[in-house]
Amino acid sequence: MTRTITLELPESLYASLTQRAEQQQSTPEQLILDSLATTLGNGAQSVDDDPLIRLAGCITSDITDIAERHHEYLGQALLDELRHGNENEP
Repeated sequence: MTRTITLELPESLYASLTQRAEQQQSTPEQLILDSLATTLGNGAQSVDDDPLIRLAGCITSDITDIAERHHEYLGQALLDELRHGNENEP
């Protein structure tokens, strides 16, 4: 069973959507469906689709548990930035 949903998009967003669809030889509708499926957990995002994959392996670090503790590291970095971020501003 399928359902129909009508969306009203700002012109700039629609232009970006159609441009991306053309680049991927797809349709705007299919990109929206794929995005929703990925966001809602009903679709598997390919590693090739990950925009950060090109950065994998380009940084050397002693941290070996980033996959398990990435939320903790991001949270700590954000906290540090919030606490100390204004010190460098004029």
